[in-house]
Amino acid sequence: MRTYERRFAAEIGMTPKLFARIARFQRAIDTKRTSGESWMTVAQEAGYFDQMHMVRDFRSLGGRAPTQLIDTVGDTQPWSLLGKT
Repeated sequence: MRTYERRFAAEIGMTPKLFARIARFQRAIDTKRTSGESWMTVAQEAGYFDQMHMVRDFRSLGGRAPTQLIDTVGDTQPWSLLGKT
């Protein structure tokens, strides 16, 4: 397991755990921006344990609370979802 973590970090530039956190964070942003669901629903769909866990990730990775971060982004169609329906 440790060898995998070292190889992953060498190839990708971050640990597998950080990569998974960022992917979950991006999934939450994409879900909110495209669906308009409540933050509680977004947290559940993105795989967070609870809404506060998601809020902590938003503050840590995005520098702001979820609603503040979404309001500053402005783009309603994230690049990661272009072409998907």
